Amino acid sequence: MNDFTKEELYSVNYYLNMIRENCGCVGEHPILSLIEKIQSMIENYCEHSEKLIDVDGGISLVCKKCGITLIDV
Repeated sequence: MNDFTKEELYSVNYYLNMIRENCGCVGEHPILSLIEKIQSMIENYCEHSEKLIDVDGGISLVCKKCGITLIDV
């Protein structure tokens, strides 16, 4: 499940890039790794389209797009 909304990820990415520009971060600076991770989270963000499925006699709410289990009932 997503801990951030897509809008929050865009905001984090924006502010990390502002910090990067102001500090002149180059090479192996940790903020560059964070920017890459946030960008990957944005690119792979799923809005979770739900569907019910029967799993071993129980019912689960699963995302039709990414397959993550949202709720086991």
